[in-house]
Amino acid sequence: MGHESHCSVSGRGADRVRAAVLILLLSVSASACQNTSPEASAKATIPDLPTADRCPASGATVSIGQQDAAMGLKVVALRLTNCGEVPLSVKGYPKIGLLDKDQQPLKVATHLGAPGGIKDPGPTALTLQPQKSLEALLSWRSTVTGGKKAVTAAFLAAAPSSKDAPQTVPLMVDVGTTATVNVTAWYSGSQLK
Repeated sequence: MGHESHCSVSGRGADRVRAAVLILLLSVSASACQNTSPEASAKATIPDLPTADRCPASGATVSIGQQDAAMGLKVVALRLTNCGEVPLSVKGYPKIGLLDKDQQPLKVATHLGAPGGIKDPGPTALTLQPQKSLEALLSWRSTVTGGKKAVTAAFLAAAPSSKDAPQTVPLMVDVGTTATVNVTAWYSGSQLK
């Protein structure tokens, strides 16, 4: 004689479960499309979802959003997500640093603002609700001129502000010999469609 067990998950827990299942399905689907051995597929890992118990001291995670490269200008959306349980006050520009493949800092200048064609809202006081996101745009040109060594980063170190500890995310940034990136202030919505 058997018995049935019913389990119900609601609210944020259900959202996390759905997100984990989606990531798992995408991982399995992507590995099925590749010509890899079962051993290599078994080694695939599912990225951890931010939770309140693993949320950085800043209360927010930084991740990479949409990317665009038009007419030599490369643009990447940086996403700031409130992983905590209380609203956060955000104002100003993200703190940015580029790292090499060994995660060592590279000499790269960060210009606050944006080149033509990209709007920079400037530092605006924003309230970031739990589980909601803001964006900022990182942009650069991969210009190479003679006599200097081109700079290519493998990782981005980014923090919500200059007072927060940076978080490291994989991102190839080929700034060429200009060794300069631009970053807009945090804003609500999305400029990259």
